[in-house]
Amino acid sequence: MVSERPLESSAADLKGGLATQLFATVNEQKIRYCIWKGSCRLAEGLQGRDDLDLLVHRADFEKVLAVLDSFAFKHAVSTTGLPTPGVFHFYGYDKFAQRFIHVHLYTRLLTGESLVLTHWFPLETMLLEHRHLKMGVFVPSRPAELAILMIRMIVKSGSLFELLRFGWRQQGRASQFKQLSQDSDPEDPCAQLQKHLPVIGVKLFEECWQALCTRSSAFQRFRLGRRLQNRVQTYARFTDTVRWMQYGRLVRGKLMRVVTGQQAKKKRPRGLVIAFVGADATGKSTLISDTHDWLSEVFVVRRAHAGKPPSHFLTFPLNCGLPLVRWMFPRHRHAQVTKAESLPSRQVTSVLPALRAVALAWDRNRLLRKVHRSAASGAIVLCDRYPSEVHGAMDSPRLQIVASPRTIKEHFLNRLACWERGLYQLNSPADVVVKLTVALATAHERNRRRRKSDKHSDEELEFRHQRSHLWKAPGTYTILVRTDRRVDETREAVRREVWRCI
Repeated sequence: MVSERPLESSAADLKGGLATQLFATVNEQKIRYCIWKGSCRLAEGLQGRDDLDLLVHRADFEKVLAVLDSFAFKHAVSTTGLPTPGVFHFYGYDKFAQRFIHVHLYTRLLTGESLVLTHWFPLETMLLEHRHLKMGVFVPSRPAELAILMIRMIVKSGSLFELLRFGWRQQGRASQFKQLSQDSDPEDPCAQLQKHLPVIGVKLFEECWQALCTRSSAFQRFRLGRRLQNRVQTYARFTDTVRWMQYGRLVRGKLMRVVTGQQAKKKRPRGLVIAFVGADATGKSTLISDTHDWLSEVFVVRRAHAGKPPSHFLTFPLNCGLPLVRWMFPRHRHAQVTKAESLPSRQVTSVLPALRAVALAWDRNRLLRKVHRSAASGAIVLCDRYPSEVHGAMDSPRLQIVASPRTIKEHFLNRLACWERGLYQLNSPADVVVKLTVALATAHERNRRRRKSDKHSDEELEFRHQRSHLWKAPGTYTILVRTDRRVDETREAVRREVWRCI
C-alpha cells in the first residue's frame, strides 16, 4: 500500500490543543470520568507538561478507548515492573505545542506509595458522583479531592522506603494539603469517607487531618501511616514480601539503566520496524535523527544501519579487505558493472567481490534478525536503508545468476549468487517504509555542500538515483515523502505519517 498525502487536518488540528479537543469530545459523549488527582496542575497537564490522571467509569471504558483512538493516542506499557491491572498509558502528539500528551487512564482507584501502587480503594463512585467542570474538564469536588489526597499522603508516610527516599519532600506535600484545605470544613471529607470507606473511622481521620495541617514530625506521620495501612489492609494489593519484591524489580531496573545509560521509557505492546529508504542526498540521516529524538522522549527507540551492517567475525576479514579489492578490481565494482550495459551477458563479477556481496548479505540478515527481535519486545526500530529482493536495487542482491554456466568459475559464482538471494529472501519485511524522493538538481546541490571525504561524484549520484527507483517492497505500507520542500514541512509530514502507523 502506498500513501502520499499532503498536510491535512484532523480532529486534533482544530483550534485549541490536542487535550482540549479530546476532553471536549469526551464531554459530548457524556462519558463518566474525572481527573482524580493533580487538579491544581490541570493547566500543565493540558499543555503536555504533566500527566493527566483520568479515572473513567468501567462501563464507559470502551467509549474512552474509541475517543483516544480517534485522536491517534497510542497505548504504551512501562519497561519497569509488572503491568498494573486497571491502569493504562496512552500518548498523543500535539503538533501545535510539539509535545506529547500523557493520559494515565484508570478504571480502578489505585494509589499508595510513589513507586508501587500498593492499595485499591473503592472510592470511584465518590469521585464520579461529586465532580464539577474546571477548564472544560471534570475534576472531583473539593471534599472528595481532599479525602483522596489525605489517604494518599498518609499511606505514603507509613512506608519506610518512602521516608528514606522522599522524606525531605513531606513538608512540601503537607504545605500543598494545607493550602488546598484552607476554607474547607473537615466534616465534609470525613462524611464522604464514612459513606464510602467507613473502615477508616472518624477518630483516625481527625488525627490524620491534624497531622497534615500542622508541622508534625516524620515519626508521627510514619506512625499514623502504619495505623492507616493496618486499618485498610483489606484493600492492600500485595503482602509485605511481594511489595519488597516489587521494589527489588524497580531497583534492578534502575541499576540496569545506570549501567546501559538508558532512561526509563515506555514500550509498545508490539513494536515495529520503520525503514527509511531513498537515494543519497534525500535527507535520510537527518530525518532519522529527528524521528529518533522525537519518539525517544517517550518510547524505547533504537537505530540500525542496514546499509552498513556491523561485521560478523566470519565476515570481518572480507570487509576489512574491501578497499584492497576495490583497488585491485575497479572495473568490477557493483556500480561500474551495472552501468556497463554493453558488457556480454556471460561476463560476471570476480570471486572476491562476489564473496564480499555474500558477506554483506550475511551481515544484513544477522542485523535484521536482531532488529525484529527488538521490535517484538516492544521497541521502535528506525532503519537507515533496508534491503529488498529486487536484483540490482539499492541494498539488494547484487550477483547475477548465469543461465548456462560453462566454466568452474561461473558455476561457483552461480552458487554464490543463489546463496546471496537466499539470504535476502530470509529477511523479514519492515512494518513501515518511508521512501524519500528528491529532485536530482536538489540532490546535486546537497551533495556539493556535504563535508564527507567519501561523497559520490555527480555521475555516481545520478546513477544511484536511477537505481533507487527499482527498490520495491510489495505488501509493505509505504509512505512517499518528497524532501525538496522546506525542512519543517518535511519533518512534520514524516512525523504525522509515522505517528499514524505506530
